[in-house]
Amino acid sequence: MSETPMTPEQHAQLAKLIGDAKPATTRLLEQLAESIRDRREHEHPTWEDLYCLNLVSFMGERMGPVLRRLVDAEARVAELEAAPTTVYRAEHPDSGITLGHYGTEAAARAHCEATERRSWPTGTTLAFDWIEDDEDRVAELVVTAGQNEESTTGYIVTALELASEYDEGADE
Repeated sequence: MSETPMTPEQHAQLAKLIGDAKPATTRLLEQLAESIRDRREHEHPTWEDLYCLNLVSFMGERMGPVLRRLVDAEARVAELEAAPTTVYRAEHPDSGITLGHYGTEAAARAHCEATERRSWPTGTTLAFDWIEDDEDRVAELVVTAGQNEESTTGYIVTALELASEYDEGADE
């Protein structure tokens, strides 16, 4: 079962409790993991288990940096989850064809260019260029074949911003 993310208030409280502890190094995490393994795997005597007590003490003394690393990581995850995401749609709207949606503009453009390239005879020298409209976030592919003039292809790449959360007010 997955734990729900910390609220900003819980995050602030935990950060206050651990104070100025620096984030744990990877080596410290390895040492703690080794201690957990050692505690689990050693022979436990029937009398006072000083070995386990020492390991627990060692681990407890080092939890501040571990908690700092965890708090910082959770804050970064929350930040990324709250940020809107941009995807790029490659399409030829005149024909109603959507080629795909991509995480980078370069990938969407590459798909348009490859599709346009296949429509020309093999060996034709093609030069591609993109005309960008910053206002509506659309880029249109133009091609120059051989010595001919530049002509539009009908392929476009549109930047689409995806909301990370539902906004009831925007639904109206």
